[in-house]
Amino acid sequence: MKYLSKNLAVHPGFKSVVLSAFLCLFVLAGCVGLPGGSIKTYPSEYHTTVQASSDTLEELNIPVTETIADGLKTTLKAQRPDGTPVVVEVVRISQNSTEVSVRAGSVGFGDRRVATQINDFIHERLDPSIKAASRLGFTEENLDDSADQQIAGAAPAAEAGDQSWNRSPTKVAEMLNDSLFIIFFRQNSNELTDKAKVKLDRVVEIIRNNPAAEIILNGYTDSYGAKSYNEMIAEVRASMVKSYLVGKGIQSAKIQTFGHGAQKFIGSNKTLEGRRMNRRVEIELSNVKTQ
Repeated sequence: MKYLSKNLAVHPGFKSVVLSAFLCLFVLAGCVGLPGGSIKTYPSEYHTTVQASSDTLEELNIPVTETIADGLKTTLKAQRPDGTPVVVEVVRISQNSTEVSVRAGSVGFGDRRVATQINDFIHERLDPSIKAASRLGFTEENLDDSADQQIAGAAPAAEAGDQSWNRSPTKVAEMLNDSLFIIFFRQNSNELTDKAKVKLDRVVEIIRNNPAAEIILNGYTDSYGAKSYNEMIAEVRASMVKSYLVGKGIQSAKIQTFGHGAQKFIGSNKTLEGRRMNRRVEIELSNVKTQ
């Protein structure tokens, strides 16, 4: 130690080199280990990939807040409805080759699954055959009120199929529509309705009266559309419910969100009302005292 100290004192330049090398290694380690990231390389032209990335964020209702671009690299900074940051970087590798890096969340709190899903959607836009095969142009978001013919044409896209339906839709609707713990969403919307907010205000009261309560938010969709798309939509809606609860003073750490997509249908996917009921977030409370 004495020998090393003497040499460092005699050669201050050596100390600078060691410090610089350490900082470089630290930065590289941070980049490699950065959570919440997804990196893919595509055989596509730079500007085409940038446009596909921007269109994907718009489709997923993740608005771009800042764009930093030159001829070699474009950075799209965006924000999900729950406030989580999303960063998409497109780098030009060659004339017909680009690299797309997606990061969801902040350092230490990344969401690799969401980042991977976003990159998958970008891939779909760059390769129309993937989108055609997986969605056939129909998702739970673009089926309209008179969708019988659409459903017939889109049926192959619903890999989960429709469950055997022998319950009365009217009775099911009556039982579930007013449940405090099921939040429904309008078609093509991630916004909470006034009725949903009234329900959530009552849920907030229950949670406040049970300080030990833990909350799980499970998002679901109907059976139409690509698996990754439905999981993303379900996750966004669950995040919207979480954001509302946090805004009412509920601790974020007490709430978990999951986007399950096309699972556990409570309505028939062959009807407008059934699909509406399947576009939902279910609230699970634990450690709650029963009255």
